[in-house]
Amino acid sequence: MFNRRDSPESAEIQDQRQRSHTLTWLLLALVAVGVAGGCTEQEELSKASTEAVATPDWAPTSYQWDSLQLPLGNYANDPAPFFTVFKNEWEKIKKKEHETTEEFNTRMENEQFASRFSKNAIYAFPLLDVDLVYNADSQAFESSAMSYMCWWDTTIPNHTACPLGRTVDSSDRYRGQNAYGTAAAVARSSGREFYLALSRNNLNGKLFRSPVPFEYDLDLSCRMPIQEAQRIAGKNVKVLVVGKLTAREPLSGAGRSEIPTVGNPIEEHFETQAIPFEVMGFVCYDSVSGAILDTVRI
Repeated sequence: MFNRRDSPESAEIQDQRQRSHTLTWLLLALVAVGVAGGCTEQEELSKASTEAVATPDWAPTSYQWDSLQLPLGNYANDPAPFFTVFKNEWEKIKKKEHETTEEFNTRMENEQFASRFSKNAIYAFPLLDVDLVYNADSQAFESSAMSYMCWWDTTIPNHTACPLGRTVDSSDRYRGQNAYGTAAAVARSSGREFYLALSRNNLNGKLFRSPVPFEYDLDLSCRMPIQEAQRIAGKNVKVLVVGKLTAREPLSGAGRSEIPTVGNPIEEHFETQAIPFEVMGFVCYDSVSGAILDTVRI
Protein backbone atom coordinates (compact mmCIF):
# COMPACT_ATOMS: atom_id res chain seq x y z
CA MET A 1 0.00 0.00 0.00
CA PHE A 2 0.92 3.58 -0.53
CA ASN A 3 0.90 5.84 2.49
CA ARG A 4 -0.54 9.35 2.25
CA ARG A 5 2.65 11.09 1.22
CA ASP A 6 3.12 8.60 -1.59
CA SER A 7 -0.38 9.14 -2.96
CA PRO A 8 -0.80 10.64 -6.47
CA GLU A 9 -2.19 13.85 -4.94
CA SER A 10 0.88 14.36 -2.74
CA ALA A 11 3.24 13.69 -5.63
CA GLU A 12 1.41 16.32 -7.70
CA ILE A 13 1.69 18.88 -4.92
CA GLN A 14 5.39 18.18 -4.54
CA ASP A 15 5.87 18.60 -8.28
CA GLN A 16 4.04 21.94 -8.22
CA ARG A 17 6.26 23.15 -5.40
CA GLN A 18 9.36 22.13 -7.28
CA ARG A 19 8.16 24.00 -10.37
CA SER A 20 7.60 27.16 -8.33
CA HIS A 21 11.30 27.48 -7.42
CA THR A 22 13.66 29.65 -9.48
CA LEU A 23 14.96 27.45 -12.28
CA THR A 24 18.36 27.64 -13.88
CA TRP A 25 18.23 27.88 -17.65
CA LEU A 26 19.72 25.10 -19.67
CA LEU A 27 22.39 26.53 -21.92
CA LEU A 28 21.52 24.97 -25.25
CA ALA A 29 23.36 24.94 -28.53
CA LEU A 30 21.18 27.13 -30.66
CA VAL A 31 20.89 27.52 -34.42
CA ALA A 32 18.76 29.71 -36.62
CA VAL A 33 16.86 26.78 -38.11
CA GLY A 34 15.02 23.88 -36.53
CA VAL A 35 17.14 21.18 -34.92
CA ALA A 36 16.49 17.45 -34.78
CA GLY A 37 13.03 16.84 -33.42
CA GLY A 38 11.60 19.94 -35.11
CA CYS A 39 12.28 22.43 -32.29
CA THR A 40 12.02 25.85 -33.92
CA GLU A 41 11.95 28.08 -30.82
CA GLN A 42 15.60 27.45 -29.94
CA GLU A 43 17.16 29.94 -32.30
CA GLU A 44 19.64 32.74 -32.47
CA LEU A 45 17.78 36.05 -32.58
CA SER A 46 20.59 38.50 -33.25
CA LYS A 47 24.36 38.76 -33.12
CA ALA A 48 26.86 41.57 -32.92
CA SER A 49 30.62 41.79 -32.54
CA THR A 50 32.07 44.94 -31.01
CA GLU A 51 35.54 43.75 -30.04
CA ALA A 52 37.87 46.70 -29.52
CA VAL A 53 40.86 46.16 -31.79
CA ALA A 54 43.79 48.57 -31.71
CA THR A 55 44.73 49.98 -35.09
CA PRO A 56 48.27 49.19 -36.36
CA ASP A 57 49.44 52.73 -35.64
CA TRP A 58 47.91 52.90 -32.15
CA ALA A 59 50.24 54.16 -29.41
CA PRO A 60 49.64 54.82 -25.71
CA THR A 61 49.17 58.41 -24.58
CA SER A 62 51.70 59.58 -22.01
CA TYR A 63 50.79 62.15 -19.38
CA GLN A 64 52.76 65.23 -18.29
CA TRP A 65 52.38 66.27 -14.65
CA ASP A 66 52.73 69.96 -15.45
CA SER A 67 49.90 69.91 -18.03
CA LEU A 68 47.22 72.56 -17.64
CA GLN A 69 45.08 71.39 -20.53
CA LEU A 70 44.29 67.93 -21.86
CA PRO A 71 44.13 67.43 -25.64
CA LEU A 72 40.50 67.71 -26.70
CA GLY A 73 39.00 64.31 -27.42
CA ASN A 74 42.09 62.51 -26.12
CA TYR A 75 41.94 62.92 -22.37
CA ALA A 76 43.48 59.58 -21.40
CA ASN A 77 44.13 56.03 -22.49
CA ASP A 78 41.17 53.86 -23.42
CA PRO A 79 41.79 50.63 -21.47
CA ALA A 80 40.58 48.35 -24.29
CA PRO A 81 43.31 49.05 -26.90
CA PHE A 82 45.93 49.72 -24.19
CA PHE A 83 45.42 46.29 -22.60
CA THR A 84 45.12 44.56 -25.99
CA VAL A 85 48.43 45.90 -27.27
CA PHE A 86 50.18 45.44 -23.91
CA LYS A 87 49.25 41.75 -23.92
CA ASN A 88 50.23 41.32 -27.57
CA GLU A 89 53.62 42.91 -26.95
CA TRP A 90 54.24 40.54 -24.05
CA GLU A 91 53.46 37.54 -26.24
CA LYS A 92 56.30 38.63 -28.52
CA ILE A 93 58.96 38.98 -25.82
CA LYS A 94 57.98 36.47 -23.11
CA LYS A 95 60.25 33.59 -22.12
CA LYS A 96 60.76 31.08 -24.90
CA GLU A 97 60.32 27.34 -24.40
CA HIS A 98 64.02 26.52 -24.71
CA GLU A 99 65.31 29.65 -22.98
CA THR A 100 66.69 29.40 -19.46
CA THR A 101 65.51 31.79 -16.79
CA GLU A 102 68.99 33.32 -16.61
CA GLU A 103 69.03 33.88 -20.36
CA PHE A 104 65.54 35.39 -20.22
CA ASN A 105 66.43 37.77 -17.38
CA THR A 106 69.55 38.88 -19.23
CA ARG A 107 67.55 39.51 -22.38
CA MET A 108 64.97 41.52 -20.44
CA GLU A 109 67.71 43.71 -18.97
CA ASN A 110 69.22 44.37 -22.37
CA GLU A 111 66.07 44.70 -24.46
CA GLN A 112 63.99 47.83 -24.67
CA PHE A 113 60.63 47.75 -22.90
CA ALA A 114 57.83 46.45 -25.11
CA SER A 115 57.98 48.50 -28.28
CA ARG A 116 55.01 50.80 -27.67
CA PHE A 117 55.44 51.22 -23.91
CA SER A 118 58.05 52.77 -21.67
CA LYS A 119 58.92 51.96 -18.07
CA ASN A 120 59.61 55.65 -17.50
CA ALA A 121 56.43 57.00 -19.08
CA ILE A 122 53.50 58.25 -17.03
CA TYR A 123 50.08 57.02 -18.15
CA ALA A 124 46.58 58.20 -17.23
CA PHE A 125 43.30 56.29 -17.32
CA PRO A 126 39.76 57.60 -16.78
CA LEU A 127 37.87 56.50 -13.67
CA LEU A 128 34.26 56.33 -14.84
CA ASP A 129 32.51 55.45 -11.59
CA VAL A 130 33.86 58.06 -9.16
CA ASP A 131 30.97 60.06 -7.69
CA LEU A 132 32.13 63.62 -6.89
CA VAL A 133 30.06 65.94 -4.68
CA TYR A 134 30.93 69.58 -4.06
CA ASN A 135 31.53 70.58 -0.42
CA ALA A 136 31.15 74.34 -0.02
CA ASP A 137 32.74 74.30 3.44
CA SER A 138 35.97 72.73 2.24
CA GLN A 139 35.61 74.29 -1.24
CA ALA A 140 36.39 71.02 -2.96
CA PHE A 141 34.84 68.24 -4.98
CA GLU A 142 34.97 65.15 -2.78
CA SER A 143 34.51 61.50 -3.70
CA SER A 144 31.48 59.85 -2.13
CA ALA A 145 32.07 56.91 0.17
CA MET A 146 32.21 53.55 -1.60
CA SER A 147 31.99 55.14 -5.07
CA TYR A 148 35.39 53.77 -6.10
CA MET A 149 36.84 50.66 -4.45
CA CYS A 150 40.01 48.61 -4.80
CA TRP A 151 40.53 45.13 -3.32
CA TRP A 152 43.54 43.14 -2.19
CA ASP A 153 43.99 39.53 -3.37
CA THR A 154 40.41 38.90 -4.46
CA THR A 155 40.25 39.92 -8.13
CA ILE A 156 43.97 39.60 -8.94
CA PRO A 157 45.96 37.17 -6.73
CA ASN A 158 48.62 38.85 -4.55
CA HIS A 159 47.79 42.33 -5.85
CA THR A 160 45.49 45.22 -5.05
CA ALA A 161 43.08 45.49 -8.00
CA CYS A 162 41.57 48.83 -9.00
CA PRO A 163 38.88 48.69 -11.71
CA LEU A 164 39.06 50.64 -14.98
CA GLY A 165 35.82 49.50 -16.55
CA ARG A 166 34.99 46.86 -19.11
CA THR A 167 34.36 46.35 -22.80
CA VAL A 168 31.84 44.08 -24.52
CA ASP A 169 33.61 42.26 -27.34
CA SER A 170 30.59 40.34 -28.64
CA SER A 171 26.88 40.11 -27.92
CA ASP A 172 23.85 38.29 -29.24
CA ARG A 173 20.35 37.21 -28.32
CA TYR A 174 18.92 33.73 -28.46
CA ARG A 175 15.74 31.94 -27.48
CA GLY A 176 16.28 29.41 -24.73
CA GLN A 177 14.12 27.30 -22.47
CA ASN A 178 14.45 25.72 -19.05
CA ALA A 179 13.81 22.13 -18.01
CA TYR A 180 10.06 22.73 -17.79
CA GLY A 181 9.72 24.21 -21.25
CA THR A 182 9.43 27.89 -20.32
CA ALA A 183 11.04 29.89 -23.12
CA ALA A 184 12.41 33.42 -23.24
CA ALA A 185 14.85 35.57 -25.19
CA VAL A 186 18.26 35.56 -23.47
CA ALA A 187 20.73 38.42 -23.90
CA ARG A 188 24.27 37.04 -24.05
CA SER A 189 27.50 39.04 -23.96
CA SER A 190 31.20 38.38 -23.50
CA GLY A 191 34.13 40.69 -23.05
CA ARG A 192 36.88 41.86 -20.72
CA GLU A 193 37.06 43.69 -17.40
CA PHE A 194 40.16 45.82 -16.84
CA TYR A 195 42.10 46.44 -13.64
CA LEU A 196 45.26 48.11 -12.40
CA ALA A 197 47.27 45.58 -10.38
CA LEU A 198 49.10 47.35 -7.54
CA SER A 199 51.51 46.24 -4.86
CA ARG A 200 50.02 45.70 -1.43
CA ASN A 201 51.46 48.91 0.01
CA ASN A 202 50.79 51.24 -2.91
CA LEU A 203 47.53 52.61 -1.44
CA ASN A 204 48.11 52.18 2.29
CA GLY A 205 47.27 55.49 3.97
CA LYS A 206 47.34 57.37 0.66
CA LEU A 207 44.03 59.00 -0.31
CA PHE A 208 42.18 55.78 0.49
CA ARG A 209 40.03 54.83 3.43
CA SER A 210 40.21 51.21 4.52
CA PRO A 211 36.79 50.43 6.05
CA VAL A 212 37.69 46.75 6.36
CA PRO A 213 41.05 45.01 5.96
CA PHE A 214 42.21 44.69 2.36
CA GLU A 215 39.52 46.99 0.94
CA TYR A 216 40.38 50.52 -0.17
CA ASP A 217 37.84 53.30 -0.65
CA LEU A 218 39.01 56.36 -2.60
CA ASP A 219 38.99 59.49 -0.42
CA LEU A 220 39.74 62.13 -3.03
CA SER A 221 39.37 65.90 -2.59
CA CYS A 222 39.85 68.22 -5.58
CA ARG A 223 40.09 71.85 -4.52
CA MET A 224 37.98 74.45 -6.28
CA PRO A 225 36.73 77.89 -5.17
CA ILE A 226 32.97 78.26 -4.90
CA GLN A 227 32.82 80.73 -7.79
CA GLU A 228 34.64 78.30 -10.07
CA ALA A 229 32.48 75.39 -8.95
CA GLN A 230 29.37 77.39 -9.78
CA ARG A 231 30.70 78.01 -13.27
CA ILE A 232 31.53 74.34 -13.96
CA ALA A 233 28.68 71.86 -13.93
CA GLY A 234 29.51 69.20 -11.36
CA LYS A 235 28.63 66.36 -13.72
CA ASN A 236 31.43 67.51 -16.04
CA VAL A 237 34.15 67.05 -13.40
CA LYS A 238 35.87 63.73 -14.04
CA VAL A 239 38.87 61.89 -12.59
CA LEU A 240 42.03 60.39 -14.07
CA VAL A 241 44.24 57.91 -12.24
CA VAL A 242 47.89 58.54 -13.07
CA GLY A 243 50.91 56.29 -12.67
CA LYS A 244 53.46 54.06 -14.34
CA LEU A 245 53.90 50.47 -15.40
CA THR A 246 55.96 48.32 -13.03
CA ALA A 247 56.47 45.17 -15.11
CA ARG A 248 56.11 43.88 -18.64
CA GLU A 249 53.88 40.89 -18.04
CA PRO A 250 50.07 41.30 -17.99
CA LEU A 251 48.12 39.64 -15.19
CA SER A 252 44.76 37.89 -15.10
CA GLY A 253 42.12 36.79 -12.63
CA ALA A 254 39.42 34.15 -12.48
CA GLY A 255 36.95 36.09 -14.62
CA ARG A 256 33.23 36.45 -14.04
CA SER A 257 30.23 34.60 -15.43
CA GLU A 258 26.51 35.04 -14.95
CA ILE A 259 24.14 32.20 -15.80
CA PRO A 260 20.66 33.14 -17.07
CA THR A 261 17.72 32.34 -14.82
CA VAL A 262 13.94 32.59 -15.01
CA GLY A 263 13.92 35.98 -13.33
CA ASN A 264 17.03 37.34 -15.04
CA PRO A 265 17.51 36.03 -18.62
CA ILE A 266 21.02 37.47 -19.03
CA GLU A 267 24.15 35.45 -19.79
CA GLU A 268 27.56 37.10 -19.30
CA HIS A 269 31.14 35.89 -19.57
CA PHE A 270 33.91 38.41 -18.82
CA GLU A 271 37.64 37.77 -18.72
CA THR A 272 39.66 39.60 -16.04
CA GLN A 273 42.76 41.41 -17.32
CA ALA A 274 45.21 43.59 -15.39
CA ILE A 275 48.42 45.52 -15.94
CA PRO A 276 51.10 45.87 -13.22
CA PHE A 277 50.91 49.49 -12.13
CA GLU A 278 51.93 52.01 -9.49
CA VAL A 279 49.40 54.74 -8.74
CA MET A 280 51.16 58.10 -8.40
CA GLY A 281 48.17 60.42 -8.16
CA PHE A 282 44.82 61.60 -9.43
CA VAL A 283 43.70 64.45 -11.66
CA CYS A 284 40.33 66.20 -11.69
CA TYR A 285 39.47 67.77 -15.02
CA ASP A 286 36.63 69.38 -16.96
CA SER A 287 35.40 66.76 -19.43
CA VAL A 288 33.98 69.47 -21.73
CA SER A 289 36.96 71.80 -22.07
CA GLY A 290 39.75 69.43 -21.04
CA ALA A 291 41.00 71.94 -18.46
CA ILE A 292 42.84 70.41 -15.51
CA LEU A 293 41.17 71.58 -12.31
CA ASP A 294 43.36 70.01 -9.63
CA THR A 295 46.16 67.47 -9.30
CA VAL A 296 46.60 65.31 -6.20
CA ARG A 297 49.79 63.27 -5.90
CA ILE A 298 50.39 60.44 -3.46
